[in-house]
Amino acid sequence: VSMGSGPLTARVVAEAAGRGDPLALEALDHVARQLGRGLALLVDLLNPERIVIGSIYARWTIAVANAIEAILVQQKLHNLIDELENMYIRDVLTGLYNRRGFENYARTLFLEAKVKENSVCVIGIDADGLKPVNDIFGHHEGDNVLRAIGYAINEAGCQGQIGARIGGDEFEVILRNVDEDDAKHWVYTFERSLDNYNKKSGKPYEVHASTGYRVGIPGASDTLESFMKESDDIMYKNKIENKRRRNEPLR
Repeated sequence: VSMGSGPLTARVVAEAAGRGDPLALEALDHVARQLGRGLALLVDLLNPERIVIGSIYARWTIAVANAIEAILVQQKLHNLIDELENMYIRDVLTGLYNRRGFENYARTLFLEAKVKENSVCVIGIDADGLKPVNDIFGHHEGDNVLRAIGYAINEAGCQGQIGARIGGDEFEVILRNVDEDDAKHWVYTFERSLDNYNKKSGKPYEVHASTGYRVGIPGASDTLESFMKESDDIMYKNKIENKRRRNEPLR
């Protein structure tokens, strides 16, 4: 049986039910109930006084078709809910998490690191020179700058990374089980990705971003917000130095 995007097989439902998926369990229960009714109908119709082969087949087919349709409708609703949830926590422009998604997943990661006394690294990132790009070349090119930074974040990514555009030209990344060298390597890879983009893009402007990070094992008084503030403070200091190095106005 198929629906739009691809086949729906008994294996898919069975595997999902084996994982305890409530939708799959409900679907199987629904089919069982429908098949039970079908069997009862078959017994009734096989009564010598009521044997009508064509009617048996037709009514049996309808019962099975109704059960399958119910499964397909529920699966479609399930997929729609997943899609809406993803839209709720994702930044459409970059594909990264948005602020809501970051605060949700990053907080969980941070609290887990705190309980297990594992190291964590929070990286603050800010696009450099976004306003001039918007003013001179248009907001569509400003969007391109943000997408390039989002791509660089993903390219520098390591296992378990959570990256987000939390608003405007501001980005945050959190990494687990990393040390100072790992954090430096992440920043190096991120900057090299932007350098490669600038060499190949053919754009009349370059994409730059400033970074700052706080790495360590969270203490009793540490919070995700305190790590973010420390990383942002370092990032803004680096931003001033980057502007000086590129001879850009300090504003």
